[in-house]
Amino acid sequence: ALCTIRVLKKNPEHVEDFVDKIVGILKDRHHGVLLSGIQLMTSIICFDQKAYAPLFVRVIPSLVRLLKNLISVGYSPDHDVSGMTNPFLQVKILKLLRLLGEFGGTDDATEAMNDILTQVASTTDTSKNVGNSILYECVN
Repeated sequence: ALCTIRVLKKNPEHVEDFVDKIVGILKDRHHGVLLSGIQLMTSIICFDQKAYAPLFVRVIPSLVRLLKNLISVGYSPDHDVSGMTNPFLQVKILKLLRLLGEFGGTDDATEAMNDILTQVASTTDTSKNVGNSILYECVN
């Protein structure tokens, strides 16, 4: 996925060819794959938000579900950083939701994003830097 960013920077006309495969990455359960797939989507949207954000608006419910799972899951030693479950993935999901939210979406998607942002803001532990970084992205 990260290699695809470099390819698509040089040939942005091929983005539409990769959209279905990129969206399919969100179905993977491995956090490393999810992280790189979300970074790929974020990079593509940053190329030209008006052109490419509509291609990915449909993934908002999946992103909200992923973030909700990260917040509600108990202790996971494989993904734990200072008591938070994979804060790197949480921050990337929040950045992508911000980009997609700026473009717009359905009312249901907007409501789901508002709900998850409220949940993240109210349940994040601010006594550690990890929690502060998640809250910072949540407020953005």
